[in-house]
Amino acid sequence: MLRSGQCPATGRPRPGTRRRKPATATSPRRPEQYVAAKWRQVVGSTMHCVAGDGIGILAAAVVTSAIGIPM
Repeated sequence: MLRSGQCPATGRPRPGTRRRKPATATSPRRPEQYVAAKWRQVVGSTMHCVAGDGIGILAAAVVTSAIGIPM
């Protein structure tokens, strides 16, 4: 009997399908477990903020150059 994601002709996994690895102590599946350490929360929040600021700066540069406002 074939499982979901298997090729009917060969029985092997179809291209592009991967099996999930079991959760380990270093790679928990739940975000709550991952951010339990305070430093991970800080790093994640900082990265999120910096990425958002960067996108905003790039968008402003595109808009101002399209309008013709000198920077």
